[in-house]
Amino acid sequence: MKFKLCVNENGVYHEAFDFWDNAILKALFEYDRLIELGIIEAKVNEEEFCEIITFLSISPHVVSSLPNSSFYLNSMSSDDVPPITLERIRLVVSQPISNFIHHGLVLGDDGSCQ
Repeated sequence: MKFKLCVNENGVYHEAFDFWDNAILKALFEYDRLIELGIIEAKVNEEEFCEIITFLSISPHVVSSLPNSSFYLNSMSSDDVPPITLERIRLVVSQPISNFIHHGLVLGDDGSCQ
């Protein structure tokens, strides 16, 4: 599994991140926040972890700041949500954070994700 390569207007190649890749990243930040607040347990198995990340990635509270989030969330059926696996999560977190920020992740004035 890998991201598709795209070329921008300057002819520079970059990895193409879609809505769901950004949603996964936002869900991971939210997951970490919920652990810090003691709302969820840190020790879960792989299947439970992927289910939690899936749930968070389709939560309007978590992903509403992403471009076109209302389109994806309003027109979504359970078949539209791509499977979130550890492999995909590893792929997402292995990318430079600046690419995600450039392709739709919004940061607040203090550098925190919104």
